[in-house]
Amino acid sequence: MENSMGAAISAARKAKGYTLAQASIESGVSVSYLSDIERGRKTPSIIVLKRIINALDIRIDTIFHNHA
Repeated sequence: MENSMGAAISAARKAKGYTLAQASIESGVSVSYLSDIERGRKTPSIIVLKRIINALDIRIDTIFHNHA
């Protein structure tokens, strides 16, 4: 599930037109950690995930839709 979640976050970030650096600033998550999440190397805590989805202005079900 992590890879699918990371791919969904990456797609949402790109759809918003954000670079990793911009998404990092908006979410308060480091570029390297955000990159690791997108590549499925790390799984964010609920708090970090909430910061990311708020920064990308998406709903949480966008991340998990069809990824369960």
